[in-house]
Amino acid sequence: MDNIILDEDTLLLEDQEQLNKIYLDLKEKAERQQSLEKTEKLFINKNESFAPALETDQQQKQSEAYAKIKLFINQSTIKEKENFTQDLLNFVNKIEKNFFMNGLLPALQELTNSHSTVILVLLDQLIPLIQFSKEHYGQESYRKAVAAIFPILDKQIYSENMDISKKSVQVLT
Repeated sequence: MDNIILDEDTLLLEDQEQLNKIYLDLKEKAERQQSLEKTEKLFINKNESFAPALETDQQQKQSEAYAKIKLFINQSTIKEKENFTQDLLNFVNKIEKNFFMNGLLPALQELTNSHSTVILVLLDQLIPLIQFSKEHYGQESYRKAVAAIFPILDKQIYSENMDISKKSVQVLT
């Protein structure tokens, strides 16, 4: 829908069904953008209470990064989790490498304890997250990402929910 320009000819379409479809698509896109912005603000607001990590203590920083993401996930509604999961690639572009590697990747496991819709969205994001880690952070980060993500896929392949199981297999093939 990004390529549609609403000009006079478009607005004067006699095909009311097509015009309604264009309107609904644009409305859905606007609502999705508002939802993503709201989820990002919610994440920031829920984590303002955490004290800054000690720069000299790497273990403390890793634990805090994981705790922030885990807290956000556990306190979020199903819809908030779904929106957060759909927007993972945008999110990882905004965070530091340490937060990605030591916070987000380990916390992805928390999303697998969510509603099936969240898990299905997560499965779509796993391979792009692995690719992101390799492209932006190098081979070592790629290995860490694979080590964190493949157990998730392995667990979901054997899910009792057939949609999740099928999706897991699709992701791997």
